[in-house]
Amino acid sequence: MGSTLRGTDVLLLAAVSLAVLLPGTIGVSFVDRDEGWYAQVVREMRASGDWLVPRYLGRAWLGKPPLLYWLVGVSTWLFGFGEWQARLVPVLAAAANTVLVGILGARLFDRRVGLWAGLIFVTFGLVTVTGKLLLADSLVLTWILAAVILQWRMASEGVTHGRAILHGVVVGLGLLAKGPVILIFAGAFALALFVVLKERRRAWLGDWRWWLWGGLALVVAGPWYVHIARHASDTFVSQFLRYELVSRLVGKRHGGGGGFPGFYLLVSLVGLLPWTACVPGAVVRAFRRRREEAVCRLLLWWLAVPWVFLEFLRSNPPNYILPCYVPLAVLLAAELVERFSVGQTWAQLHRPAARAMEFLWWPMLVGGGLIVLAGAVNGRHAWGLAAAVSGAVVVGAFIRAREHAHRRTIQAGCAAVVAAAVATHLAFGAVFLPTLEPLRFSRRVAVAINAAAEPADTVLLCGYKEPTVYVYLDRPVRTVHPEDLVQTLASCDRTKPVVLAVTEAELDRLGPPASDVLALFTTSDRITGVNHVKLQRVTVRVARRNGSPG
Repeated sequence: MGSTLRGTDVLLLAAVSLAVLLPGTIGVSFVDRDEGWYAQVVREMRASGDWLVPRYLGRAWLGKPPLLYWLVGVSTWLFGFGEWQARLVPVLAAAANTVLVGILGARLFDRRVGLWAGLIFVTFGLVTVTGKLLLADSLVLTWILAAVILQWRMASEGVTHGRAILHGVVVGLGLLAKGPVILIFAGAFALALFVVLKERRRAWLGDWRWWLWGGLALVVAGPWYVHIARHASDTFVSQFLRYELVSRLVGKRHGGGGGFPGFYLLVSLVGLLPWTACVPGAVVRAFRRRREEAVCRLLLWWLAVPWVFLEFLRSNPPNYILPCYVPLAVLLAAELVERFSVGQTWAQLHRPAARAMEFLWWPMLVGGGLIVLAGAVNGRHAWGLAAAVSGAVVVGAFIRAREHAHRRTIQAGCAAVVAAAVATHLAFGAVFLPTLEPLRFSRRVAVAINAAAEPADTVLLCGYKEPTVYVYLDRPVRTVHPEDLVQTLASCDRTKPVVLAVTEAELDRLGPPASDVLALFTTSDRITGVNHVKLQRVTVRVARRNGSPG
């Protein structure tokens, strides 16, 4: 037991990863809200030259530590500022994660399990979607996986200076990527090692090199946290410590999560597609073999501890569960490879296994069929034809996968499922998503403001403040609270042009006072669309007041 991936395995995993992840990152606008926040922080970092204190609209903003911003800053410096340039960092991190999952699976089981674990992991729906977006989750998972692999090597092969030093550095980078998240998931694996590998405890945890170099994590991450505590102490306490950490544990629900135990089980019905139906059987198989196979006990512990912890968080966004999909991918790969090794065919499957395997493709076939229907019904829209074509690709690819499984072997069917997943993401990323650009409301508002404003104009924005609108603006704007709008407009220098973007809902609420002030403005555009974050229909008026001679 325990091996390594070949060079060709690594190349295959990298190629499949990029084929799945890249479509949908190019030519597709940033999505509110997280992508907008992070992209705007990077813009302001580059503009100000201050790479230590993240800022959003000029104020310190500590939604996440700075490592993602630093790497995206380098990417946009090299290739220019844009969607694919910013998303390149999470895409490469997700591709690296695929290889690291393969390495972990190979070391825990064998090379074939590692290869299939990587292929399964990168085709999990949640993994792919998260890897396409400008989020910190894929990046922190890179450091979690690196730490876990090093822990396994130190526990199974012995502690060395190199492994201990690298482990400390990796944990420090994880702290700079997403705060204490790495401590939860890498710590859960360390706990699993402690519980399962009892005979190795003294050799691993008793080695002085482990303790000597463990403090490197603080050396790597500590200086930035100290700097922030000194130079942005109020934001550090109120936003990072109180809001991002404490309130997610014991405060009110926020961040778009379910806020109830069992939420991640529901998320995973979709997040594990197309492999959802096969995962429970792999977990049950591992549970039955836990006494005979230490690796099964190890992975079950690593899966259960953080999963239970996350289920009881007050705020639990769907992407938080991402690291728990690693042991699921490895366990499923181990079960499938056992079937592959005997050349198992469909006729040789037991009835429960056959039923589970059928659901590898039926949810995708039904989903693809519904998308085709939606596209046909909305054929008058530009996106309708693209939806129909993309849905047809999904249906055709998964029908082909089903035929391979029934007529050839289970391995051929699973390989066809991977190919079908690649085809699905190619179709939706390259064909369907670009046709939705006319519906991107934040970008449409920004384009209208850019068209109305001259370089020297004062630009005011009121009532609509989704972060992506700021990313696409060509110039700084002043965000005005609705209650201050009339006073702000009245106080503006009448000799200088002013461009105002305001929601009609705020104008209606303010009534006659706003109408009197706006009488001097000429409406240049009226944009109506859907704020998909709040699921509200919104109309924004963009108006310009020309300066009058002094």
